[in-house]
Amino acid sequence: MMNAHARFCQAYEIEEVELLGRLYEIDELILFLPPQPTVEEKKILQALLGLQGETYGYMDWVKSNNTFELIMQWREQTENL
Repeated sequence: MMNAHARFCQAYEIEEVELLGRLYEIDELILFLPPQPTVEEKKILQALLGLQGETYGYMDWVKSNNTFELIMQWREQTENL
């Protein structure tokens, strides 16, 4: 799975792979976000990630909530419902 995580982060130009993995379920992001994002889709995800400043460690329910909220905000802003 780590290769899939690296490919996702590369596609969205995300450098902080480990931090992303602590805050979100990357496997769920891979399932719900497009594998070949447009420039606009990348910018929106990066902007949304920039809003998340607090790290919660490995509390799975918080990670899951973070992931769901991120996906929903991304879908709303890209109108990709």
